Amino acid sequence: MKNFFLVLLCVSFLYGCQSGYRVQYDSAPQSAMVVCGYEQKGYTPINLYYPKEAIQNGILKTIPCEAIWSSGYRTYFNNMIDTKQFPNGVRNSVQNPYMNNQDIQFDYQKKQADAKATSEAVKNFNEAMQNIGPKTTYCNQIGFQTVCNTY
Repeated sequence: MKNFFLVLLCVSFLYGCQSGYRVQYDSAPQSAMVVCGYEQKGYTPINLYYPKEAIQNGILKTIPCEAIWSSGYRTYFNNMIDTKQFPNGVRNSVQNPYMNNQDIQFDYQKKQADAKATSEAVKNFNEAMQNIGPKTTYCNQIGFQTVCNTY
């Protein structure tokens, strides 16, 4: 349980390090690839952060980003965001009106793989924490010589 809170604290710290205006790109079904310009950013849902200096007159104009599902269907996200209406960030979502089993199956498989990777990372973290955890040192004096062992 102690390790769980330590992992939670580390994750919270990492998320706290993000700066700028947050735009969460999401889709239905999820796990669509997000491509902004010609750069792959990851799969939905994903948070991207834009510099506050990019906001002019309460409007953030982003590079056009699109969602591309495994079936090949694509659609663009809104790239004009009213930051006055959403001062703490916004969720930008699109839907695939032609969603099929391929898109749903891909989302399911990706979430399964992500859960497995997260579980493995937590397991590795817990093992690492045990290795650096408190150790006990035993010392024995034999005549004028002291021998110590740490376990």
